[in-house]
Amino acid sequence: MSGPIDPFPTAKLTVPYLKELLDHVRDPEKERAIVIFHAESPEEGEWVMQNAASRLTRNKNKMLVCGPEPNRVTEILEHALRMKAQVAFAGEIRKVEDAQALRSGAALGLRVVAFLAVKDRKLFNDTVAELGPWSNVSLLSLSRH
Repeated sequence: MSGPIDPFPTAKLTVPYLKELLDHVRDPEKERAIVIFHAESPEEGEWVMQNAASRLTRNKNKMLVCGPEPNRVTEILEHALRMKAQVAFAGEIRKVEDAQALRSGAALGLRVVAFLAVKDRKLFNDTVAELGPWSNVSLLSLSRH
């Protein structure tokens, strides 16, 4: 007989992009690292970021993390720089100024994670391209399929 039966079994959840996101953020060779991922809703984007932030803060190589928070992207990045965080979870990108703030934060040494909440993959790719240029950063853009 094996151990006791769990009366409250937990479901195994698969967090989209988690492995790729964590690998990119943890890689010491990546300078000016930015991760932008495709979320189908703001809630999904926040969920992915919460999972990634908790993973980064609880393993043996803990990283100082700022966010995710319900503030504007610029406010989160400014706070991350003041607290000397290694990673900033900036939240949803909504305008060109947000993308500029991501690039500025990355240039100052932050590893930045953000998301775009759109339904369509093509719209995600087009929006990421429009928010560029991304030539002077290590951008990882993650979308479904």
